[in-house]
Amino acid sequence: MNLRLFICPVLALLLAPWAFGQQSPTEIPSSSRADILRQIAMCEASIKDAGSIHANDEVMAKIYTRLASLEVNAARYGESEAAFEHAISLLRRNPGSSQQLAEELASLGWVHVEMGKMRQAESEELEALKLREGVGDSLESRLFEVAQVCGCQRFCQKSGG
Repeated sequence: MNLRLFICPVLALLLAPWAFGQQSPTEIPSSSRADILRQIAMCEASIKDAGSIHANDEVMAKIYTRLASLEVNAARYGESEAAFEHAISLLRRNPGSSQQLAEELASLGWVHVEMGKMRQAESEELEALKLREGVGDSLESRLFEVAQVCGCQRFCQKSGG
């Protein structure tokens, strides 16, 4: 696999938050932020409840993934990173959850981009790509990846990448 073909889409996606007209993720209206924080508290309570009844790893991973997504919405990337990492550790125990594991690794990669941890983001994106290849993703998703690469090649050529 050509590393340049992988890095170009990642760079384009990294720059997307700073594109003209994009709202900064830290600019959350106070009413929305309060609602997100309330949902985070409910999700944390769900984690405690599910843990007390010894829910299986797949269920726990879904709850941690939801928590991580809410933390991202609240621009609390450190907490989101921890929740995604916990969900990933639970998914790694189940060999049948490769597709969900790939999704969560990619999401964690995005969180690491937001945190400026580019090397970690790249390794997670690569692992997610390998998992998707192993699962035999549908032709439609493969075509989407190719379209991203083709669209990004122009960007990389213009920027000297």
